Amino acid sequence: MRRNRLAYAGIILASIVLTFFQGRAAPYIILYAVLAAPALSLAFLTVTRIRFKYIESIGEFSAVKGDKVSYRLLLINETPFMVPYLTVRFTKVPFFISEISIDKVSLGPFGKKRYEFDFTCGYMGVYDVGVEAFELTDLLGLFKVRYSPLVKRTVTVYPRIVQLTKLRSDPFLISETQPEVKAEVEDMTAVSHIRDYAYGDSLRRIHWKLSGKLQRLVSKNYENTAQMRLSVFVDYNVGLAKEREYVSDRIAESAIAVIYHGLSNWMGVDFLYHGEGALGRMEASTPSDFAPIYEFVARKPFDSDASLSDVMDIYFTDGLRGSSIFLITSCPDLGIFDKVCRLASADREITLIYVAETDAEVTYDELGELVRQLSDFGVKLCLICKDGDTKASLEDVA
Repeated sequence: MRRNRLAYAGIILASIVLTFFQGRAAPYIILYAVLAAPALSLAFLTVTRIRFKYIESIGEFSAVKGDKVSYRLLLINETPFMVPYLTVRFTKVPFFISEISIDKVSLGPFGKKRYEFDFTCGYMGVYDVGVEAFELTDLLGLFKVRYSPLVKRTVTVYPRIVQLTKLRSDPFLISETQPEVKAEVEDMTAVSHIRDYAYGDSLRRIHWKLSGKLQRLVSKNYENTAQMRLSVFVDYNVGLAKEREYVSDRIAESAIAVIYHGLSNWMGVDFLYHGEGALGRMEASTPSDFAPIYEFVARKPFDSDASLSDVMDIYFTDGLRGSSIFLITSCPDLGIFDKVCRLASADREITLIYVAETDAEVTYDELGELVRQLSDFGVKLCLICKDGDTKASLEDVA
């Protein structure tokens, strides 16, 4: 555009010089035409802007990672003039038509142009997809109008729910013979739910009639029966990760897998994180409590400046009693060792889930000393690498 304006200034100067030396009718006509051209071009741009329309739609406003979502965009020129310079800028989302983030098109009189494609939701999170802005340029290339759609098309991508068959700390509902989780008061007339038999359950707890139908032993849990608790610490600080979307997605996927498995087996869960400048905590006790946590994890951005060590402070300040602890991070800091030592001395079962950007072989070489130090505290390391599978990695630690 700068080049066009310089060229136009040169044409004006040449027209003035021609008029000055010639002084006839033709040079004056040329000069007036040159001076009037910008006004006519601006009027054309104004009409084009008013009569330019578009229709944009997406198939789903929410999806699970890996789902395909359809996208449709229709550009409409309602004027009898040609629109030679139209630029469509699409949002810069990793999995959304990155190959044509900017498309320059021309529309004929009453012309139309369609965009129709499906995109695969690659990472969890909330994304603005579709058109970021339109740019219309006048015929002479002197003026430009840029405007954004009034309504943003937003897609919420939820993390996959990885269903685990086993996990370290199983069985989740532990025996009534363990005093640390025995309820002080139980209403023996009110059954809260049925669960699989756990070693140590008394004969009076076994649901004999249902056990006969299911061909396996199941036990009754009464109201106020305590649950074994699971504490899940999620580090929302991804540090200097080069692939932030990938790292954030795998951390969220791991957290959801652990929480879902725990609640599906009627284990209490404390979900702990850092967000909005403060430590946060969400509690869940039954499978019906999973939905709010799932929704929160899908929408929570990984923009925290707190370390995993800071998040662990809430365990001590709030007096939590989770007997099985999962630490999920992409950048473990040295500050966790003191807290891990305190937890290990209290007979807590600790698992560190480390999400790496590299493959397994490289990551194990880098973490050799870290693994050794954590092993001294009885901490198990679950390594989720770029070439690894979340389900297999979590189940291998069991």
